[in-house]
Amino acid sequence: HRTAFASLKHSYEKVDDHWEKKDEKGPSDPRSAIGGQRARRGEGETFGGVDLYGNTKAELYERARKLGVTGRSNMDKKELARAIDRKQD
Repeated sequence: HRTAFASLKHSYEKVDDHWEKKDEKGPSDPRSAIGGQRARRGEGETFGGVDLYGNTKAELYERARKLGVTGRSNMDKKELARAIDRKQD
């Protein structure tokens, strides 16, 4: 199940309650970037399908705004991705 999810996140991004094809394939978070044994051990942070690397801070900020995330103006890119992940669940 982890391998399938990691593979999915290389081509798709979770947006609200569904998955959308990314413009460019590639890892979406630190865990999917390292892969292998380290990823299976849970090393590296994951953002529940939110594409940290494929989105700019401004794009993540806009998604957070639409989801009603409070405090977003003080958040960095990782914090925005975490907040979006929590709101989408």
